[in-house]
Parts: sequence; C-alpha cells; structure tokens
Amino acid sequence: MLVNGAQLKPKLTFINQQGQFCRQYQIIEQNMQQDSIACRIDNQWQLAASFYQTVSSSEMYQTASAGGLIRSSIEQMADGDFFD
Repeated sequence: MLVNGAQLKPKLTFINQQGQFCRQYQIIEQNMQQDSIACRIDNQWQLAASFYQTVSSSEMYQTASAGGLIRSSIEQMADGDFFD
C-alpha cells in the first residue's frame, strides 16, 4: 500500500527488444486504475507506457494477465519469455 492509500500491484517482468528489464504494474486507488510499464535504463526506472481507466469496486480484483492497450504495448516491447 502506498502512502496515499493506493495499492501497487507488480505484474509482468520481461526484457524488451533493447535488452532492458521492464515491469508492468498497476496502481489502484478509489475508482481509478493505472496500468503502466517502466523499464530500467541507465540504472534508473523510466516510464515507458501508462494507461488510465475508471473501475467499479466489483472490477478492482483482476487476473495477472494484461488487457487492452497495455497488452498491445507489452507485446510490441517484449523480446522473449516473461519472468515469474
């Protein structure tokens, strides 16, 4: 849980086509969900993609697979298998 009460949920980890480690994660607070990808570039995490959507309380718990725009971004960026 983050300081503001939001939940941070790490999802997929993969290596992109440039050989950098990337991680998909979600930040969920109240009725907003942010799905993002950050990549490790020059020893710093840098935001590579981010998508926002509103969610109802019944949709707050989702499976570990990425959906929609974030899935397309991951498929375009990833090179090889995903890590556990």
